[in-house]
Amino acid sequence: MFYIKKFLAEAKRYLNPNGEIWMEFLPEQKSTLTKIIKKYDYQNWQFYKDQYERWRCIVVTKI
Repeated sequence: MFYIKKFLAEAKRYLNPNGEIWMEFLPEQKSTLTKIIKKYDYQNWQFYKDQYERWRCIVVTKI
């Protein structure tokens, strides 16, 4: 999670309006990832499940 946290801390500066960040993660990282997203004040995100119905991907959109 170190690199994900570092990436999300910086990405907002470089992301265009309506730009998207797509990330894959381990299902057990979902709650930690949610906390990081909120910490860096991202406003719009959605989680997706994989073919096995496990949380696997997040799309974060800059408003």
